[in-house]
Amino acid sequence: MRTFVIGDIHGQKKGLEQCIERSGIDPENDRLIVLGDVVDRGPESAGCIEMLRNFHNLIYIIGNHDIWMINWLKEDKKPQIWIKNGGQSTIDSYEGKDDLKANHLAFFEEAVHVCYDKHNNVYTHGGINPELAINNQEMETVTWDRKMWHEAQVLDHLQKKIEYKINEEDSAEADGTIFIGHTNTQEDWPDLKPVKKANVWNLDQGAGHGGKLTIMEVESQEYWQSDKLS
Repeated sequence: MRTFVIGDIHGQKKGLEQCIERSGIDPENDRLIVLGDVVDRGPESAGCIEMLRNFHNLIYIIGNHDIWMINWLKEDKKPQIWIKNGGQSTIDSYEGKDDLKANHLAFFEEAVHVCYDKHNNVYTHGGINPELAINNQEMETVTWDRKMWHEAQVLDHLQKKIEYKINEEDSAEADGTIFIGHTNTQEDWPDLKPVKKANVWNLDQGAGHGGKLTIMEVESQEYWQSDKLS
């Protein structure tokens, strides 16, 4: 089983289809880790979730946009901050598809906020608090944090890494890579390639803002991207 990780999809079904096709990921036998924010901004949020449900070995990480989506599915909440940040396109994608809502809520209820693999690589949406073990991270941090990404850029210049432990009782720091989305890189890195700073890969190349969607095979760190998305 190979493991792939994909950045913020943001309702871009075309981009998701291109990443799946170009990477050659096998939905039945490979693992896919999604770094959150499958919904909002793009036109086909409902369709993207349907595609992800076809993966037999899926790990979905909750993003901040997903939380707004969950609150809408559960309680029909539509805060203006969500609507202004692409929520209306998500609502529109369910027009005539009310039968999907219960299944998609169940999809999100199986998601996690942070995970790690046997190589101590960590996967989350926003970032981590290095002062806490991965098993003790707070939901607000891993969903919304941008501080760690900025810290990684500083440490990269110093040729240092983000240090972290998986468990509180670990005697040594983990020697792994952190994979995040959440912070769009396209303004600072307009070539739209994924960005690695220190031991952190940022895979949000602005798919929801006219950029590209990125998928990466974890072991080799080879990546594939969609075309630019509108």
